Amino acid sequence: MAQCPPLLHLGATRSFATPFPPGFLPHPEKDQWTLCAPGHRIGNRLHSRRFSAGARTRPYLYPGPTYDNTFPEDYSSLYGEDRPFAPSLALTSTGGAFDPDSLAGSETCGSANCHSQILAEWKPSAHRYSAMDPLFQKVQNLMAEQNGPESTRYCGGCHDPISLFSGTKNIFAEDLTALQGYNEGVSCLSCHGIRETDLQGNANYVITQPARYLWQWKQEGAGKFLSDFLIRTYPDKHNELSKRMFKAPEYCAACHKQWGVLRAMSASGPADLADAATALERAHEINQEETGSLLALGEIAILQGQTEIARQRLEWACNTNPRAVGGFFLRAYLAHRDGDRTTSTRLLRAAQSARGPEWKPRGAVAEGDVRQRMRVETSPLSRFWQSWDGLADPTVAFEPLESFLGDLPNG
Repeated sequence: MAQCPPLLHLGATRSFATPFPPGFLPHPEKDQWTLCAPGHRIGNRLHSRRFSAGARTRPYLYPGPTYDNTFPEDYSSLYGEDRPFAPSLALTSTGGAFDPDSLAGSETCGSANCHSQILAEWKPSAHRYSAMDPLFQKVQNLMAEQNGPESTRYCGGCHDPISLFSGTKNIFAEDLTALQGYNEGVSCLSCHGIRETDLQGNANYVITQPARYLWQWKQEGAGKFLSDFLIRTYPDKHNELSKRMFKAPEYCAACHKQWGVLRAMSASGPADLADAATALERAHEINQEETGSLLALGEIAILQGQTEIARQRLEWACNTNPRAVGGFFLRAYLAHRDGDRTTSTRLLRAAQSARGPEWKPRGAVAEGDVRQRMRVETSPLSRFWQSWDGLADPTVAFEPLESFLGDLPNG
């Protein structure tokens, strides 16, 4: 039996052995739900009076909408059926698609005089415009052209979750964005539906589909009045959307810890690099086992000319994660710059070992894997070890990086 009622119906009722609270009853033959007055329990059975008069077989007066939790027929699962949203790390609680309507409808959250102030704050916010933002749309279209539409799912976990979970980031989908996702971006329910977060990686969370109330999406008339009445009278399912985890930094950091890296990538001067370092230091405080922020901090220190700080942070990254290829590569560069060829060569070999035998330079593809490549992490200096040919020759390995740093204003 379902964990939460997807729909409430007004009509005939019966008594059932059920774990559901007053106001929620399953129909015995159909996957439907009936709206009931608060009743009383007899043993493990819930007995309720029906709102509508008539016989037990009275037809349903309001069948209500149904959610279509299926992927499009042409949906492409490049990384396997068990990873339908990859390369995004975001997952649904069912492992399948969610109807876009089930995560939309933010306007209704403030129209009952319950969350009107929060709705007013959300409307002009970056969350609301995260999917329709012109820059995001341009980047997304460019990614789709270069790497295929599936690659845009990585961005969708944070910027366009409604479209991601409805299967719209797929070939032939216009703008790779569902209308609901485009209009609402990070909607109320796409945040409040999150039940688990993990700071290892970006947008690493699990989202569930919130329960529906009768006439939930009505914005006026009798349907709206009854919907508001039901939420206030039977608030248990609605209250599940409020959790203490939403006040914890780990919850927001599932997406927002990426900000420091993005700030560093777009830096145009020392002030931008300092802002990026501050953001990354906060991300590291939240999760000290996450090596991505340490690696990026080491890169920023190199860009700032702070050699000792860079060396310390890169060593921490390598100690925490023995597979931190970038950490070993940049430590080898620092040793090379100090004239220590022996140490530099040793660290290059460590970087070679960390990346594994199947690694190939970025841009090199084997037969058949043009569309299958996983997304690579991007940070200020990552392109230099991603394009490295793997040879443990410091002079050759670091020539592109030295040229780049030499061209910087403070180089």
